[in-house]
This record gives sequence, structure tokens and C-alpha cells, in this order.
Amino acid sequence: MTRRAAAVIASLAIATLLAVVAALQPSDETTQADGPIIAPPIKALRSEAISGRVIDGRGTPIEKATVHCDTTAVQTDAAGAFACPVWDEGRHTLAAHAAGFADLRATGVGRMAIDLDASPPPKRTGWVMTLRRPVQVSGRVVMGAQPAAGAAIVVRFTSARGLRQDLPSFVWHQRVRTDTQGRFSVTGLPAGRLVVTARKGGVGSSPPIDLAAGQRRAGLLITLRAAASVSVTATSSGGGPLRSIVRLRSVSGAELKGTCDGRGRFRFDGVPAGQWTLVATAPGHYATKPQPLDLRPH
Repeated sequence: MTRRAAAVIASLAIATLLAVVAALQPSDETTQADGPIIAPPIKALRSEAISGRVIDGRGTPIEKATVHCDTTAVQTDAAGAFACPVWDEGRHTLAAHAAGFADLRATGVGRMAIDLDASPPPKRTGWVMTLRRPVQVSGRVVMGAQPAAGAAIVVRFTSARGLRQDLPSFVWHQRVRTDTQGRFSVTGLPAGRLVVTARKGGVGSSPPIDLAAGQRRAGLLITLRAAASVSVTATSSGGGPLRSIVRLRSVSGAELKGTCDGRGRFRFDGVPAGQWTLVATAPGHYATKPQPLDLRPH
């Protein structure tokens, strides 16, 4: 091979290498178009440890009370103290109960809600939950001069003492019936303001009763009075069934409420005889005009 040929081959090799290097280098145009990659800020996940104490109405710690941290159950120590597992941000609930005290879980509204993503942040530690001794009501139900055996007893609260504050209205979960002598007794109730209602071929209620923790109210006499039933069918303007909320309002201000089923039907039973008005409402529809009803006994 001549020197001239070797020089030409070397020149070609160098040119090829420079072309490969140039291809591997980013162009100015690409660099300007893409720019540096900036990752979005990462929000730190807030997590908190929840702790507190369980006490009675006098402020005495309750040992071995059960505390439900969402679905995790823990027990209090001799000082009534508890500690929940670490929770991530979001909504969580606390509930507590112990033997010998009213179990507020039975109210359906007795749990405490805690929002860990609230702004400003709520207090995370030192939650104090108060349990109170239960109350009891008992008495008799009669129809005329005769005892009403097998009458259904329902206890409705307009307010009750909760773990930290008063609870909204609710119906106590336990339903009882009168014995052969028309007697009844409902135990384990929370302290508060309540009304006892009895139903069997009629309806009767006690006056509102206020009971403090640990109190008992005996000797209630509830008289059943003749009642009526009202069957309601709600339809849309096109004639199809409508899942509506129907309300009966009496001239005395009492109100009964129900929700129609998939066929647009609902039935009120045990309605005291007298003057009532019926109103139906449904999302996306105008409410009906109040329809007067003169309800007579069965």
C-alpha cells in the first residue's frame, strides 16, 4: 500500500469517527426545546398518632375500657389512657365503651369523627372521651282498661350525652315488647331527653322525659289510642314510579316521614287519628301541594 493510499484511508476513518460523535451530541435545537426536567413537588403524606383518655362523668379514669380506632380495638390502662395506631391523613373515627356504662355505638351516632387533613390541624393528642352510667325506663301499656300485651316499644331521643358533646336525634336500636300484663322495661339507655312510644292496634306516647346519668324512670303509663294507616304511591308527571320522601304533618306540629320504595310506595301505620297534611318531595321535581287528610281510626 502506498503512502498516499494509507493517508486517504486514515482521513476517511477520522471523518467517520467525527460523524459518529456529532450524532451522539444533542443539538442546540433539541436542548433549547426540551430544557431541564423539573419534577413536580411531592406532597408529604401527613400521619399522626392519636392518643387520649377515657373517664366517667366524675372525671375518674376508666381502666380496661375498649377504644375503637377505626376498626382497631385497644384497651385503656390504669390511668384510662389509650394510644391508637398511626393514621394517615383523611377522616377517622373513635368510639369507646366499657362494662357498666351506656354503649353509645348502639345509637348509630355515638362515634367521634377526626379529620387529619383539616386546616388548621385539629388537636391530635389528649382526646378525652366520657362514658356515663346508663338510664332505664319502665312502665305499662294499656288499651282502654285492658293491658296491651305484645305492644312494640320504641325509644326516640331528641338529644343525648355523647363522648364529647350532645348527640343529634336518633332512635334507640333495642326494640322490646310488653309482656302479658302490658309491662315493659328498656335498659342501657344513654342520658338525655327521650320519648317512649308504644304501638299495637293504636299508638300512644309518653311525654318528653329528661334523665341524667344513672337515673331510672319507673311507672310510666302509656295509653294506646285508635290509629289509622296511610298508603302512598308517588309517580312522576310521566306516570312512572318515583322514589320520593313523603311527610305527614299534623295540626299539632308532629311529623312522620318515610321514603318510597322502587315502586314509589310507602305505608304509614299507627298514625293517630286527626287532621293531617301529606307532602311528597323528590330530587329534580317540585314538591306536591299539601294534601289535607282527615284520618279516622281503623
